[in-house]
Amino acid sequence: MATLPRLKPKCFYDVVIEVAIIRPGPIQGDMVHPYLARRAGKEEIAYFDERLKPVLERTLGVPLFQEQMLKIAMIMANFSGDEAEDCGVRLVFIVRRSE
Repeated sequence: MATLPRLKPKCFYDVVIEVAIIRPGPIQGDMVHPYLARRAGKEEIAYFDERLKPVLERTLGVPLFQEQMLKIAMIMANFSGDEAEDCGVRLVFIVRRSE
């Protein structure tokens, strides 16, 4: 997928997003098109919960980084950092095992 021409990077963080967006997680999680649509102004930026706005604001409400997923688990499930990390490790193990 040729996302670089569609993303039209304007700053360094846009390049960071470009690298993150072409990884398997965002692609398999169908997060690429929502991010591109929101960036182009074709889709409204929305947050599942207002508490997630500080975590997802730079990525237009779309979780693209593993660190964002951990922070979401910490906010929404009231997990500690260790609990969120353990949950993420277990989820990766389960997904890889089922493939």
